[in-house]
Amino acid sequence: MRSERKFKIYIPKSEQPLSHLSILKMLMFSDKITIVVSQNELKVLKANLDKLYDHLLWSLYHLKYEQGYNQTKFKFELCHQVLAFIFSCIDLTYQTQFSNLIDGKLEHFFKFLEHIKSFEMINLNNIDFNQHTDRKQYIKFSESDKLQKYQNYEFIMNQIRESLKEIKFTDCQFLGRLNSLFPLLYPSIERLYFKSVRFDKNALFGEYKNLMELKFIHCQTYEYQDQMENSQKYKLRNEGATFDIIFRFITNKAQTKPINVVSADVFFENSLQLAYPWPYLMQTYNISFRDTQTVFTFSMVHTLLSFTAHIEGAAKLPPIYLGVTNFKSEARFISKKINQMDKLKILAQISELRVVYIKTGQFKNRMFYNMRLKLSSGQSRIMILTLDVSQGQIHI
Repeated sequence: MRSERKFKIYIPKSEQPLSHLSILKMLMFSDKITIVVSQNELKVLKANLDKLYDHLLWSLYHLKYEQGYNQTKFKFELCHQVLAFIFSCIDLTYQTQFSNLIDGKLEHFFKFLEHIKSFEMINLNNIDFNQHTDRKQYIKFSESDKLQKYQNYEFIMNQIRESLKEIKFTDCQFLGRLNSLFPLLYPSIERLYFKSVRFDKNALFGEYKNLMELKFIHCQTYEYQDQMENSQKYKLRNEGATFDIIFRFITNKAQTKPINVVSADVFFENSLQLAYPWPYLMQTYNISFRDTQTVFTFSMVHTLLSFTAHIEGAAKLPPIYLGVTNFKSEARFISKKINQMDKLKILAQISELRVVYIKTGQFKNRMFYNMRLKLSSGQSRIMILTLDVSQGQIHI
């Protein structure tokens, strides 16, 4: 029963009493705890954060010898710009910003990190990583014990980052130089999620060696416009991630394992006409795309499925999911008296696609056409194409 419960602990925004017993009860209630740190006045935040981790450590040591106790798994959601510094930069020991942050505080926080070795997942929320790139101010240590303490804290942070398997970026900006550092900071990442993230279309992201799952949800792509007095200006280019961005993540020489999942809100635009390694992407076990801007045709669907024609055992792989809100007919001679579902069947057949089935669906006052398609000749993967009739422009 305990394993089926999930629990969130929010760091209080003002000084509030916490007790060993109250935290112990939380750990006994659930074995999946998410600790949420929101934007707050730093002095109060550090005090409450350190108190919480003092109680957590006591509770974990207490439960350690309880019969039948299953180890608690912790997730960490960080929404504080200053504290995020220690999760997004290397060489912390000699940086003034690190010294100012810990400043004799957070002792129990680091002891807790040393105890758990790593989080199950870290979610960096509403962080501007461009603010973490200034490395001009460094510390000169006059006390060896202080240097040793800082080095120990950095060792603990390295341990947390290097063993982390899953990281999520929510409402963040990837418009600066820090993008390519993350694979160095988090070399063991297997699951990488971006939600409501703003990307520079030309950004470089480094090489993740162990990536198995990649997701982009409600992201946006920006284009560099101008530079004036050290301030960079970016203009929104499109909703969703571009395939330039996606292929930078999944095609690298350092990759040691095949990626199993690619799920993305995307902007296809004219990418199917470009020389991307599409067959490599199309052999991914689970694929799902959603595009709210590109005007799709059945010819484009045929092109996408044709990249699966030479994949061994393609027909046995799970279907590719594609959801679009804009769709148009490439044929003008179909009678207007034919209903839309029959028109879709005919248009698909003209584009050399076999319609396995077609049906309508409805969800929250939105109407969909769901089509199961494959190439009409030869082998290919199945595609489940969803046309959002309510939200988009479907011209057939």
